[in-house]
Parts: sequence; C-alpha cells; structure tokens
Amino acid sequence: MAENNEQNEGRIRELEKFAMFTDTPGTPGKRSRLVWGILNGNPRISVFTNVPSDQQTRYGIIGAPMDPPTMLSMLRLLEKVARGQLEKFKMDCLSSPRDKDGKISEIRKISEVFAGRNAEGVVWLSVVDVDEKRPKIVFEFRLSKYHRFYKPDGSPFTDGEASQMVTIATVDALKDVYQKLTTHFRPAGNAPQAKEPSAQSSTSYSKPATSGAFDDISF
Repeated sequence: MAENNEQNEGRIRELEKFAMFTDTPGTPGKRSRLVWGILNGNPRISVFTNVPSDQQTRYGIIGAPMDPPTMLSMLRLLEKVARGQLEKFKMDCLSSPRDKDGKISEIRKISEVFAGRNAEGVVWLSVVDVDEKRPKIVFEFRLSKYHRFYKPDGSPFTDGEASQMVTIATVDALKDVYQKLTTHFRPAGNAPQAKEPSAQSSTSYSKPATSGAFDDISF
C-alpha cells in the first residue's frame, strides 16, 4: 500500500540497483546513467546524459515512458537479442504532453529505444531523443568488474557470453519487479484512468540533486 501511495505522488521511482553507467561522450571524468523506473504505475526508462551542454534541455534527461504491457514486451525482445534470436530492434515512444495551460497536446514521438548486439556479442541499449542535437548514448550489459565467471576448463566467459548472461538475468528481474509494481486493483469508487502513459509522461523530473531511419544509427 505504501508503494502505491508513493507512485501516486507523481514522482518517478528508480530501481537503483539496476542502473547502468557508461562514460559520458565528450566529457572525460563523467558518467552517464540509465535507470529503470516507474511513474504512477507506468514503467519507463530514463537516461541522465550528464553532458554539460545538454543540461538545459529537460535537465539533461531523455525519457522513454511506457505502459506495463509495452515494457514487458520490450523486455521479451531484449531477451531475444541476448539469446541470438533477434539481431536488433527499435521502438518508438509517443506521448501527448501538456502545454503551459495544462491542456493535452496531439500525440507525437518523443524518443526511440534501440537494442542490439555488437561484433563481440555484447548486448547494448540506447534511448534516443527525437531532437537530433541531443546526445546519443549507448549502454552495454556487462558483468561487474568485481566478478568473473569461469568455464569447467578454467577459461573465462567471453565478453559476449557474460553479456548474454547479465542481460537475461536483468530481464528476468525487471519482469518480476514490474509485474509486482503494476499489478494491483483500482480502489473502489475511483474513476478508471487511461491505459496509455501519455498523460503520465507530461510529469517530468525535478532538477536532479546530485531519428531517423533504423540503419542511420550505428553503435
């Protein structure tokens, strides 16, 4: 019950332990962050670019809001990529943001989610804003640098093998988490809300304390 109350406050809740990091492009010494979160029962992915020149654009955050079935479908596709059953995929995220007067605007694309595997078999994920001037940042599913797995012959798992394992484990965990966080009964007497996340996506992050064709983007 407490978790549902927190979600209904209009604040994005992050799954802290599943955050992904990578070097911030063009900014030595900084790290960009991808987080899996939820807002009012709707899952989402958010990328904190941490690029200095990008901080004035929506506080440097690129978001991909979804409804629960869409997120779970996306996670299934991500697992197919990890298992070698799918080379790559792209997903459009659309929204109906509110204007300054609170009116819902026409539906439009706000971001794209890309996923695939590189030549070494490492699985990657990227959320790209429709504004082509914003950073395009790739996050890779890799084993923690503090751990190693070895085969019976003593040889270490390759980067691709380890990435597959980490991706599938992450997908399994996220599916379980999102199913639990999004599966609850509507309180009696409350009017049902729209299924689409468009109304939710107009709620943005407060300032943090601390595009084209598919083949046009190569990671």
